[in-house]
Amino acid sequence: MKLTDTWPAFKGSKVLVTGGTGMIGRQVVEILCEAGAIVTTVSLDPQGDPRVMHIQGDLRDSGFCRMQTAGMEYVFHLAGLKGGAASMGQKGLDYALGMILMDFNVLEASRLNGVPRFLYTSSIGAYAPSEFPLKETQAWEGWPMDLPGQAKRMTEMVIAGYRRELGLLHYVTVRLAACYGPGDRFDIEGSMVIPACLAQVKRGRNPFLVAGNGSPVRDFIYSRDAAEGIVLAMVKGWPVSPFNIGTGRGRTIRDVAQAITQVTGVPHGFSGPGAGYPVRVLDVSLARALLGFEARTHLEEGIRKTWQTMK
Repeated sequence: MKLTDTWPAFKGSKVLVTGGTGMIGRQVVEILCEAGAIVTTVSLDPQGDPRVMHIQGDLRDSGFCRMQTAGMEYVFHLAGLKGGAASMGQKGLDYALGMILMDFNVLEASRLNGVPRFLYTSSIGAYAPSEFPLKETQAWEGWPMDLPGQAKRMTEMVIAGYRRELGLLHYVTVRLAACYGPGDRFDIEGSMVIPACLAQVKRGRNPFLVAGNGSPVRDFIYSRDAAEGIVLAMVKGWPVSPFNIGTGRGRTIRDVAQAITQVTGVPHGFSGPGAGYPVRVLDVSLARALLGFEARTHLEEGIRKTWQTMK
């Protein structure tokens, strides 16, 4: 299925994108605007895309969520709390509670307001440690090791209940691989590996330092590719939930460091022993077969595009 095949579904439709000013949200909004949708974005940021109505507000407020979801035909719930492994490990409770409040408020508000189509962005962190690549059929095997992952899983279970018990089959979950791209949170201490390393280079660190020894393998997906998979899943993915949206290809953290060095010209080093899961890669065969989805942006190309927006 081509992305442009989804456009008739959105033309003239009222669409809410929570987190629409974020890294992936910006790309989803871009696609929806191209498709002729009437888009409203909600986030804590004071400004949004000039083509859409932007509302600044806190999704942890259930009354606010009821107001913003009223009359919507589609809700893309992309808002969340993002951080690196270290920050999530140190402040896991803060991340988990914040996500649970936002997720349940937006989800229940959408149900009560009769929103016919809803999409929730979960993550690879919702999977329990298991064999790789991770398949959707492993969705309920065990529990994630950290609180943020468990919070994502809890929301997924509620959506599964909506589908099974209330017949809301157009309420869909997608599980995203590790996303990166323009508009990311470029923070040295609190971000994921790619934005954290680019932030070091931007601030003049030479060489930049990568946490661990570079051996862990991850599935990295560029933000535009992730957005395209999300839009396809909203229109086409309702018979099956959840969907994995990633590249399906594992790259080591060492590969990432080398790509950043190649793009920026700045050498890198490693801080010490490896940490975290050895391998976290998604199986994307279901999205490929049912959505026609394929991530098109190679890691080096995506890092180059991201870096160019920072210069």
